[in-house]
Amino acid sequence: MCLLLLLGYRRVSRTWRFAGAGLIAALLGVYLAANDWLPDQAPGSVDAAIKTDGIAFDETKLAKLRTNGTPVFLYFTADWCVTCKVNEAAAIDRAETQRLFKQRGIAVMVGDFTRHDPKIARFLAARGRSGVPFYLFYPKSGDPRELPQLLTPAIIDEATQ
Repeated sequence: MCLLLLLGYRRVSRTWRFAGAGLIAALLGVYLAANDWLPDQAPGSVDAAIKTDGIAFDETKLAKLRTNGTPVFLYFTADWCVTCKVNEAAAIDRAETQRLFKQRGIAVMVGDFTRHDPKIARFLAARGRSGVPFYLFYPKSGDPRELPQLLTPAIIDEATQ
């Protein structure tokens, strides 16, 4: 990264020397801040973000849960998806959201699309999607509800009522 910054700086003409230095400084600042991009705890959460231990995505398991009348919060994520990680830290893995799932008897199913699982790709394509994040709530009966790509605990609360 530093080598790229130096090479970029060398390419900046003398006329743009100060603008180039400012750009390099800004990029370096973003690079240094990247390690602290996501907080360990979501702001305002005293009982810390917790990792969801969901059921691994499987269409047969999903169908069985639906047949049994179990509500399901299904979400697709990937390790390389920044939006997914932000939503997990800020909304899904929060203690209040986990309590909500437990109180309402909602099963959480997680589809990991990190390595482009073909089963998940087919499921997403059947719903007009090509990637993640993707969030669905299946109530006890009826059609699933699609949630927005940016989540908050309040959005999850409202969607799962």
